[in-house]
Amino acid sequence: MDLQEMITFVRLHADTDEQDAPDASLTVYARAAYNDIRRRVPEWRERHGSDTLTVVAGTDQYALNGASFASKNIEYVTGVSGPTSTLVYIPFEQYVLSLDGNTTDYSTQEADSFSLKNGVIYLFPAPTTTAVTYTVYGYTTFTDWPTAGGDPDLPREFDEAICWYMLAKYYTAQEDLELAQLFENTYEISVGRYILSAMRTGKPTRVLGGGRRRSLSYGAWVRRNTEGS
Repeated sequence: MDLQEMITFVRLHADTDEQDAPDASLTVYARAAYNDIRRRVPEWRERHGSDTLTVVAGTDQYALNGASFASKNIEYVTGVSGPTSTLVYIPFEQYVLSLDGNTTDYSTQEADSFSLKNGVIYLFPAPTTTAVTYTVYGYTTFTDWPTAGGDPDLPREFDEAICWYMLAKYYTAQEDLELAQLFENTYEISVGRYILSAMRTGKPTRVLGGGRRRSLSYGAWVRRNTEGS
């Protein structure tokens, strides 16, 4: 359902018109619902994809939205592969310690590990050849919505939920708090039901460093490796 279809649905359901439910207000309500839903679960399986990173010799830091990426569409990283192998993820603290006083000659090797912090990928060792490509896997960013035409950048199951939210905010503006609460509850139930169903039908790929899920700390990493747990 695109925005205009949602607006039409809301006005028909509320038996109202553009004067009492103007486009500008309903658009704000729709955007608020969309942003709320997408923040709840960033790792939709449908959004798992990849982007190409073209490295520069001697440079080990690459912002996910920087010029070195072809599409700039990865928001949460789940893995990186190089020209000949898959890179190992290391916590950022371990990456920093790897740099400290390291004198190993890596001049004939490609990066074999990576870390993440604040939307930046750190490769170790730093690439030694320019224009070599790596593939970064992860969950892609959402597009802004509403836009001219187009459906929300979410699974279609959420279209009706967005309408319930729009109705809740419409009735709040009309000071009909009973109906507003009814549609607010319907929205929450609809969103929660689909998220629960989506999580049951397949386990999302793990988000690494700086994602919503907590990554393994350096201390925990040391304990795991020394204790064999």
